Amino acid sequence: MKKHSLIPDHCLVGEPSALKKFGDQIKIGRRGSLSCDITVLGTQGHVAYPEKCDNAA
Repeated sequence: MKKHSLIPDHCLVGEPSALKKFGDQIKIGRRGSLSCDITVLGTQGHVAYPEKCDNAA
């Protein structure tokens, strides 16, 4: 990101926390929580194969 002068306004870091099912909750820092829906555009993939998708690199 630095190489391309991309500076994000926000950062979302997922972690394995859950109330009812895996991934149903996002924790903010050490306290609090946020429940929401997030839509990410593109083709999902894996960082090991970034050439095969839009969002893994």
